[in-house]
Amino acid sequence: MGLFSKKKEEPLVEKTFSVKGMMCSHCEMNVKSKLMDIPGVKEVSASSVLGKVCVEAVADVSDEMIKDAITAAGYTVVD
Repeated sequence: MGLFSKKKEEPLVEKTFSVKGMMCSHCEMNVKSKLMDIPGVKEVSASSVLGKVCVEAVADVSDEMIKDAITAAGYTVVD
């Protein structure tokens, strides 16, 4: 193996959640920050206008982990 050999990439999954309570860009950043703290989360986009949060993560990041982080940030996930 060479110095620059690539580590095997895990396949990513994209999940979208409806979220109530986000009102502004500060809310979006708060949610993004909490979600990016979860190991395995690679990308997060949040829209207060649409009330949606999209998470790109490795497959072993569960929906419950994501929902718990959104709730911990002070928002409500709508099923």
